[in-house]
Amino acid sequence: MRLLILSVFAVAIGCGPVGPGTAQTETATTGTSAESLTTTETTITATSSGVTSLGTTTDEPDLPTSTNGPEPGSSSGRPSDTGEGDENCDPFVQDCPPGEKCVPWGPSGWTGAKCVAITGDGAPGESCTAPEGPTAGVDDCGFGSICFDIDEEGKGTCVEQCTGSLVNPMCPQDHLCEIGQFKHLAVCFRTCDPLLAECPESAACLPQSDAFFCAKGGWNPRSKTNAPCEAQGTCDKGLACLDASTASVACDPLMSACCQPYCKLPDGPCPNPDQQCRLWYGPPFYPPDFTPPEGYEHVGVCAS
Repeated sequence: MRLLILSVFAVAIGCGPVGPGTAQTETATTGTSAESLTTTETTITATSSGVTSLGTTTDEPDLPTSTNGPEPGSSSGRPSDTGEGDENCDPFVQDCPPGEKCVPWGPSGWTGAKCVAITGDGAPGESCTAPEGPTAGVDDCGFGSICFDIDEEGKGTCVEQCTGSLVNPMCPQDHLCEIGQFKHLAVCFRTCDPLLAECPESAACLPQSDAFFCAKGGWNPRSKTNAPCEAQGTCDKGLACLDASTASVACDPLMSACCQPYCKLPDGPCPNPDQQCRLWYGPPFYPPDFTPPEGYEHVGVCAS
């Protein structure tokens, strides 16, 4: 089981690992739910508003990490998981009384789960409101979904919760279940191909070690090809944030990472003379014996 980190906070997210196999972004993620592609485990944090990011830890490739992230409540950075939350239901099985749903909640993070009254019928992908804050658990989404990617006005998007169990989480076909550190937040993300325009305009196709997924609000581009970057999601669409040592000599030698385009194997074109199209899920980013996820064998990235 692979360990991920899902950080949630006010406006944007923190910097973390960069390069293939990671999905640290600068703002939110969301998706609609269900038949799970893999079992995943996620660390989740939050402050007053709900924007999310994803990044990987222990079993990901050895990649650089950006530093100096702001404190919780600022426009970027990863806040700490704090706070307590009651646990009186199971979000996977929805074992609340009729007219209620089991949702993750906590005063400063999704550290618990509780039954709340169903006050709306918002379906996954539809807009929603969370009047008491992003982790209070109160919203107008329907049964089996929660309000996610919540802005400072308490408005967000309904996302479907994973079903099944913690050991065997389930989402619809072509979706990926991500599970929080405290096991209560488990939501589904649509998978995507970074070489195709499959995500909504407001979403980015970002990587994890088992798939790429549409991260709604997770795209906060500031950098073009060969320009410095801090994390996945900070480059323009169609570009990955790579360790400068493996990206190209065209990158600023004073910067640790820079943006490079995805390419189609075996011989997709690259912008710099010292580059070739390398398998995203292969060396030097992953071990030689790493098996690319099904459907991603053709995805490459321009690297030296």
